Amino acid sequence: MSALTTAGMTAGSIEGAGDFFLGEKELTTGLNNLSTEVSGVIADGGTAGGSGGSIIKVGTGTLTLLGTNTYSGGTTFIGGIVAVERDANLGRVFTVRSTPYKRRTYRRPAGKSSPTY
Repeated sequence: MSALTTAGMTAGSIEGAGDFFLGEKELTTGLNNLSTEVSGVIADGGTAGGSGGSIIKVGTGTLTLLGTNTYSGGTTFIGGIVAVERDANLGRVFTVRSTPYKRRTYRRPAGKSSPTY
């Protein structure tokens, strides 16, 4: 994704153990309203390099992030749920509706033994 000539891209959903390299791009995900799990790493960098990659979560589904993600542009919540096991799953900045989010609520997704935010 880092080599895109646009500012970012939209995906119905992302899922799996593969790694996602955002570079400086913005990834909007969740438009198909599915619940998915990403166990791979989401990071800045990639083929074209860059930093400041970000994720925008939309739709009604749950995006479960399990990797130690290092993207630095933040995670913005517009719709649905983002479930994590620890802060490192959210990259470096965490926002809700473009407002910094400081208080966290723990919840446990179905089939998971670890608490999530």
